[in-house]
Amino acid sequence: MAPGLVELLVVDKPTSLLIVGVAVAGEWGLETDDLFRIARENVRSDGPLEMEDGDFGGVRLCSLGGETAYVTAHALWVGDYPVTGSHGALVAVPAQGVLHACPVHDRDVSDAMNMLIRLAWAGYQEGPRSISPNVYWWRAGELLLAGAVEASEETLQVSLGSEFQSLLEELVQG
Repeated sequence: MAPGLVELLVVDKPTSLLIVGVAVAGEWGLETDDLFRIARENVRSDGPLEMEDGDFGGVRLCSLGGETAYVTAHALWVGDYPVTGSHGALVAVPAQGVLHACPVHDRDVSDAMNMLIRLAWAGYQEGPRSISPNVYWWRAGELLLAGAVEASEETLQVSLGSEFQSLLEELVQG
């Protein structure tokens, strides 16, 4: 899906979940892209997620969730929710069942990034079923790495993705 995020193909039965390996998928006679397209359509057919929206120190935070086990897959479809700004949205998927997004506008991108870094790290550490401590940038249907988050002593270090770094430079010069 994006650096640090792995998309799995699964068969979801009422009492079990089967991760589909390459050998099994190969027996189905479809290309890998087609299998993932069908799986994504199945997830989307469950309907949209519920959204909680709040303002935290001037930064709009949207948290998406629902009854489905596939909340994090909706990171691919953030643009379907009213959470995007003029430059897309920052997205965090720290653990299964939770997805946070902040609109990316010129004026508050740094504050939004800082808030999501903290939320992503805390959610990833807390779990359960941790997914990623990183922050992603959704723009025009694509998920890119905004910042890779790592702990160092008592601080968090963030390595910005090159595309997001370019956006920040453009906004500073702009």
